[in-house]
Amino acid sequence: MMATVYVVLGDPDGRLSVSGFAEYVEAALRTIETHAERVHGRWLSEPADLPSAVVAFRVAEAGVAQLKQALAAVRAHYGQRSIAWAEAQTTYFL
Repeated sequence: MMATVYVVLGDPDGRLSVSGFAEYVEAALRTIETHAERVHGRWLSEPADLPSAVVAFRVAEAGVAQLKQALAAVRAHYGQRSIAWAEAQTTYFL
């Protein structure tokens, strides 16, 4: 079984420089791409003073716990308090 997941990365406390946030996003993307069956898309927010990124992907349910653990390590490395993880139970294409 596969899970469709949306991960949201942010820097709400402004702890990272612009280049530091870009490195954080790239590290998270590399981690996701290592575990995901397919990346559907990635988006960056505007304006730059409130940075956030969203990644949508599919991952085997058997790999969910390992990916969450790997993302938590990336989050901690970059000094962030959280990463949002949302699993879509049903995806409709309109």
